Amino acid sequence: MNKWEVGFNIFEALTKIVPFVESWFSDSPKSGKDKKKLAMESFKSIVKASDSIATGGAKDTWSKIEQHAPKLIDMTAKMMYPSDNVDMINK
Repeated sequence: MNKWEVGFNIFEALTKIVPFVESWFSDSPKSGKDKKKLAMESFKSIVKASDSIATGGAKDTWSKIEQHAPKLIDMTAKMMYPSDNVDMINK
């Protein structure tokens, strides 16, 4: 899998995680930190599960993307929910 395919797979996963997280906290204003934590843990769980069944170089995926995950989550949330009501971004 090339880097573009990996990027699109990550984005696809996040476009499923972010709406779930937003709906989970729909009645909780000012819940940005909790949303971010749930999004990170969900994303990490998916990647770790994939790592456990992957072979070769794919096994260390999380260690390669972990530092980028918070910005990827913020970017996805901002693209999907551009209103001021989304407080996951930079919180």
